[in-house]
Amino acid sequence: MAKASPPNPDGSPSDTERLQKYFRAAKIGKISVPATIVDREGNIVTIYLPNILSPSRVNFVNSATKDLRNLLLWTITSSSAQNLSWRSQGFVVPEEGGEFGAGRITVSPAYFMQRHERLQDSMVTSASYGSVEVQHWLSALSTTEFFWNAITAALAPDLFEAGATAIS
Repeated sequence: MAKASPPNPDGSPSDTERLQKYFRAAKIGKISVPATIVDREGNIVTIYLPNILSPSRVNFVNSATKDLRNLLLWTITSSSAQNLSWRSQGFVVPEEGGEFGAGRITVSPAYFMQRHERLQDSMVTSASYGSVEVQHWLSALSTTEFFWNAITAALAPDLFEAGATAIS
């Protein structure tokens, strides 16, 4: 898990300031056209394709994601920070839960319970997987996911192949 440090109110150097001692900050400005950002070895870090999804598709996916709000908020207890599970630590829930909510849910159709990974161990479906909200969200994402996969296959076939191999 990556940790993001809050700004330092005491005036000590932030992580960004410390990194600038060793690495020059890229001055790329605002990118408003399609772009591929690579590291110094030429590996693709990100592909930026502004406005490639139609506004109606974005609204559809956002609406399905908002439907998960109550499931997400239910996973974050309001008890004191000392009693939180390690999975719940670090979540900062906006006032009133925010637009999309905050939390964690597992949407796996099948996985091994922790510490059970032998062939004779039975597979388990996550509790939230069967909920109407999760199924609607997965359905909303699947078309968009196929679209992104096709773009990745065309623009970065090695990356696509590595991803396909990893999940097969």
